[in-house]
Formats: sequence, C-alpha cells, structure tokens
Amino acid sequence: MTFVENFTNITTSNLSKEKKDELYKMIFYIFLIKLLFIYLVAYFIWPRVMPQLFPGVNPKPTFLQLFGFSIMIGLLL
Repeated sequence: MTFVENFTNITTSNLSKEKKDELYKMIFYIFLIKLLFIYLVAYFIWPRVMPQLFPGVNPKPTFLQLFGFSIMIGLLL
C-alpha cells in the first residue's frame, strides 16, 4: 500500500509537466511488460508445468483467464 500512497503523492504534487509525462510513460511500459509476461506464461510455461503439478488444472487456459487470475492475485496482495 505504501507504493500506491507514494505514487498518489507524487502525481498530485507540483511536478513539472515533463516529469509527469515521464511518470505516465513509465506506468504504460510497466503495464505492457506485465501483459507480455502474462502472454509468455499463458502460451509457453503454463501448458508444460501446471498440468504436471496439479492434474485438475486446465492445460491450455486463455489469455483472459490468466489475466483475470493475475488481477485476483494482485487484489489479494
């Protein structure tokens, strides 16, 4: 939670327009990297690893299923 609080303090502070634009670009790139990691897990890692660990797991989940799963995990943490 402190990360979110610090982030809101930064965005509401008196930063210059360039610094705020730089911050928004960084958030966009982090979001793209997260989507890339979810894609890699969904199509390359999950089908090979998870069915061997847990027999009841769907071996080929869709991208949206894993995206929703990552959102649920994020809300729990």
